[in-house]
Amino acid sequence: MHILYDLYYTNRDVFKRTNKLMAEHDILMYVGLIYIPFLWIANFVAQSLPLFGGMVWFLAVAMVLSDYFYLIDLATKGYKTGWKDVKDGFMVFTRKMFNILFILWVVNFGVNLLILPLLPGFLQVIVALLYWGGSLLLLNALPEVLYQKPHSDIEAIKYAWEFQKTNLAPWYVPNVIMIAMLFGGSLLIGPATALFSGLPAALASAGITVVLLILAQLAVGYMMLYRGLLFNKLDTTSRQRRLMKMTH
Repeated sequence: MHILYDLYYTNRDVFKRTNKLMAEHDILMYVGLIYIPFLWIANFVAQSLPLFGGMVWFLAVAMVLSDYFYLIDLATKGYKTGWKDVKDGFMVFTRKMFNILFILWVVNFGVNLLILPLLPGFLQVIVALLYWGGSLLLLNALPEVLYQKPHSDIEAIKYAWEFQKTNLAPWYVPNVIMIAMLFGGSLLIGPATALFSGLPAALASAGITVVLLILAQLAVGYMMLYRGLLFNKLDTTSRQRRLMKMTH
């Protein structure tokens, strides 16, 4: 019963704060319009540099993740966010993001090169699904650890795992609900595109693309703000302390 009370009171508070922050930080709905051309240019440069293309691409992705997490970090801490913060954020967490991406790439490369080829076809699919599903579960809180905690690399992975073990239900239940809501929302995309059916093909395609980009950024921004606030609350308090504070 205490678990249910904890889930209710904790997420009620996080839900209210997330709604308030999302209204105050509408930049999260548009910042992706900068990331897309940035990554497109980075991909073009990477393809023209066969020896160092992978490193260039890793660096570009690390910079985008650094910038986005920096904006989320500022928002969850109560600071205002603007385009200057977008410019500054590209280098704040870049090293941490690059190192984590490299570690994950090495692990993924090893699994695909040394393990999967040794298995029969049907078993390859099962192991691959277990590998990706397990990674999503075991590393679920890693983004929040990377931008909220001083840990990096292996220490961040360990911290994320310990946090998830300690806060199994309080962390996973809200995340599963949000993912289910995102999936449900995605099912409405098809019917919604009918609103553009009367327009010329090129204009309809452009309109659909812009609307989907904004909606996707809105959904991701809301989810990341929610996760950031939830992580901070769970990480800095115990269940008993949260219940005592919220019920009195």
